[in-house]
Amino acid sequence: AGCCVGHIENSQVSCDDSIAPCIVSNPEPQMDPTCENGLLSDNGEFCCKDSCGSCGGPGCSQRPGGAAGCCVGHIENSQVSCDDSIAPCIVSNPEPPNEPETGDPTCENGVLTPNGKFCCKDTCGSCGGSGCSQRPGGVAGCCVGHISRSGNTCDASVAPCIM
Repeated sequence: AGCCVGHIENSQVSCDDSIAPCIVSNPEPQMDPTCENGLLSDNGEFCCKDSCGSCGGPGCSQRPGGAAGCCVGHIENSQVSCDDSIAPCIVSNPEPPNEPETGDPTCENGVLTPNGKFCCKDTCGSCGGSGCSQRPGGVAGCCVGHISRSGNTCDASVAPCIM
């Protein structure tokens, strides 16, 4: 009796109170047209998995969501619309990008290294050190060597940047 949808629905057994077969009370969303449950790319056209830490850019394939979940080229090639799916997907009607941010000279919106020389993305949790490339902000957002080579200063840029 537990194999068929009709029998399961008629049983009214909730997965909150029982094991399968049962009815899921709050199923996962099946679509996310505005990418509320993922991470938007800088241009607002792509929705990456939330686990990526950032959407697209250098090192995207090394992030926890992998290339398929974090790299906009892979998402574009998939042709999966956020109107019909959840991240990773393509946003059909992207909002125009926000005005460029002017800087964060005190690293108010990021995470400082212990020596105060670098500001990492806040999604990194900590800035630099062992395992920085495996954090949600990825190598570009969490590793001080990469940040140093970028040349982006916090006076003119937001994290990741050089203080």
